[in-house]
Amino acid sequence: LIIMKIIDVIDASPFEYLMIIAVLPAGYVLARLSLIFPAIAVDERADIRWSLDTTHSNGWRLVIIVFLLPYATGELISFLERENSTIFEDVVVSIITYLVLIVEIAALSLSYKELVNDHDSENESVNELG
Repeated sequence: LIIMKIIDVIDASPFEYLMIIAVLPAGYVLARLSLIFPAIAVDERADIRWSLDTTHSNGWRLVIIVFLLPYATGELISFLERENSTIFEDVVVSIITYLVLIVEIAALSLSYKELVNDHDSENESVNELG
Protein backbone atom coordinates (compact mmCIF):
# COMPACT_ATOMS: atom_id res chain seq x y z
CA LEU A 1 0.00 0.00 0.00
CA ILE A 2 2.68 2.49 0.99
CA ILE A 3 4.87 1.51 -1.95
CA MET A 4 1.92 1.98 -4.30
CA LYS A 5 1.29 5.45 -2.88
CA ILE A 6 4.98 6.36 -3.26
CA ILE A 7 4.87 5.22 -6.89
CA ASP A 8 1.76 7.37 -7.40
CA VAL A 9 3.63 10.36 -5.99
CA ILE A 10 6.68 9.68 -8.18
CA ASP A 11 4.47 9.59 -11.28
CA ALA A 12 2.67 12.78 -10.23
CA SER A 13 2.43 15.83 -12.43
CA PRO A 14 3.99 19.13 -11.35
CA PHE A 15 0.52 20.39 -10.35
CA GLU A 16 0.05 17.34 -8.11
CA TYR A 17 3.42 17.98 -6.44
CA LEU A 18 2.33 21.55 -5.81
CA MET A 19 -0.94 20.33 -4.29
CA ILE A 20 0.92 17.91 -1.99
CA ILE A 21 3.22 20.71 -0.85
CA ALA A 22 0.28 23.08 -0.32
CA VAL A 23 -1.68 20.55 1.74
CA LEU A 24 1.05 20.11 4.35
CA PRO A 25 0.99 23.62 5.86
CA ALA A 26 -2.79 23.76 5.64
CA GLY A 27 -3.05 20.39 7.39
CA TYR A 28 -0.68 21.56 10.09
CA VAL A 29 -2.73 24.68 10.81
CA LEU A 30 -6.03 22.80 10.71
CA ALA A 31 -4.66 20.14 13.05
CA ARG A 32 -3.65 22.82 15.56
CA LEU A 33 -7.11 24.36 15.30
CA SER A 34 -8.86 21.01 15.70
CA LEU A 35 -8.93 21.33 19.50
CA ILE A 36 -11.68 23.89 19.14
CA PHE A 37 -14.20 21.10 18.42
CA PRO A 38 -13.77 19.09 21.63
CA ALA A 39 -13.57 22.33 23.62
CA ILE A 40 -16.93 23.45 22.28
CA ALA A 41 -18.35 19.98 22.95
CA VAL A 42 -17.60 20.36 26.68
CA ASP A 43 -18.83 23.98 26.77
CA GLU A 44 -15.41 25.53 27.17
CA ARG A 45 -14.61 28.92 25.73
CA ALA A 46 -12.33 28.32 22.78
CA ASP A 47 -11.02 30.49 20.00
CA ILE A 48 -8.20 30.39 17.48
CA ARG A 49 -5.63 32.04 19.79
CA TRP A 50 -6.44 29.59 22.60
CA SER A 51 -6.11 26.61 20.27
CA LEU A 52 -2.78 27.80 18.89
CA ASP A 53 -1.44 28.48 22.41
CA THR A 54 -2.62 25.11 23.70
CA THR A 55 -1.16 23.14 20.79
CA HIS A 56 2.18 24.94 20.84
CA SER A 57 4.95 22.41 19.98
CA ASN A 58 2.40 19.64 19.45
CA GLY A 59 1.27 20.45 15.91
CA TRP A 60 2.84 17.45 14.16
CA ARG A 61 1.44 15.08 16.76
CA LEU A 62 -2.00 16.45 16.03
CA VAL A 63 -1.40 16.09 12.29
CA ILE A 64 -0.92 12.38 12.93
CA ILE A 65 -4.16 12.16 14.92
CA VAL A 66 -6.30 14.44 12.77
CA PHE A 67 -5.06 13.54 9.27
CA LEU A 68 -2.80 10.51 9.11
CA LEU A 69 -4.85 8.24 11.39
CA PRO A 70 -8.10 8.82 9.46
CA TYR A 71 -6.28 8.51 6.13
CA ALA A 72 -4.62 5.23 7.11
CA THR A 73 -7.80 3.71 8.51
CA GLY A 74 -9.73 4.87 5.45
CA GLU A 75 -7.22 3.14 3.20
CA LEU A 76 -7.45 -0.06 5.25
CA ILE A 77 -11.25 0.01 5.17
CA SER A 78 -11.18 0.55 1.41
CA PHE A 79 -9.56 -2.89 1.11
CA LEU A 80 -12.73 -4.38 2.59
CA GLU A 81 -14.97 -2.77 -0.02
CA ARG A 82 -15.58 -4.41 -3.36
CA GLU A 83 -17.85 -4.10 -6.36
CA ASN A 84 -21.04 -6.13 -6.37
CA SER A 85 -20.92 -6.58 -2.61
CA THR A 86 -23.88 -7.99 -0.75
CA ILE A 87 -25.96 -5.96 1.65
CA PHE A 88 -24.42 -7.92 4.52
CA GLU A 89 -20.90 -6.97 3.40
CA ASP A 90 -21.93 -3.32 3.11
CA VAL A 91 -23.41 -3.38 6.61
CA VAL A 92 -20.24 -4.96 8.04
CA VAL A 93 -18.02 -2.36 6.35
CA SER A 94 -20.30 0.42 7.62
CA ILE A 95 -20.14 -0.91 11.18
CA ILE A 96 -16.34 -1.13 10.99
CA THR A 97 -16.22 2.41 9.60
CA TYR A 98 -18.32 3.76 12.48
CA LEU A 99 -16.24 1.90 15.05
CA VAL A 100 -13.08 3.40 13.58
CA LEU A 101 -14.71 6.83 13.65
CA ILE A 102 -15.39 6.39 17.36
CA VAL A 103 -11.71 5.56 17.93
CA GLU A 104 -10.63 8.63 15.94
CA ILE A 105 -12.94 10.92 17.92
CA ALA A 106 -11.66 9.38 21.15
CA ALA A 107 -8.07 10.03 20.03
CA LEU A 108 -8.85 13.72 19.43
CA SER A 109 -10.71 13.94 22.75
CA LEU A 110 -7.79 12.39 24.65
CA SER A 111 -5.42 14.78 22.90
CA TYR A 112 -7.62 17.67 23.98
CA LYS A 113 -7.65 16.46 27.58
CA GLU A 114 -3.87 16.01 27.75
CA LEU A 115 -3.01 19.26 26.00
CA VAL A 116 -5.45 21.30 28.10
CA ASN A 117 -4.08 19.76 31.31
CA ASP A 118 -0.50 20.50 30.20
CA HIS A 119 -1.43 24.03 29.15
CA ASP A 120 -3.23 24.73 32.43
CA SER A 121 -0.36 23.38 34.53
CA GLU A 122 2.14 25.52 32.57
CA ASN A 123 -0.01 28.60 33.16
CA GLU A 124 -0.27 27.86 36.89
CA SER A 125 3.50 27.45 37.22
CA VAL A 126 4.07 30.72 35.33
CA ASN A 127 1.56 32.50 37.60
CA GLU A 128 3.28 31.13 40.71
CA LEU A 129 6.69 32.32 39.49
CA GLY A 130 5.44 35.74 38.37
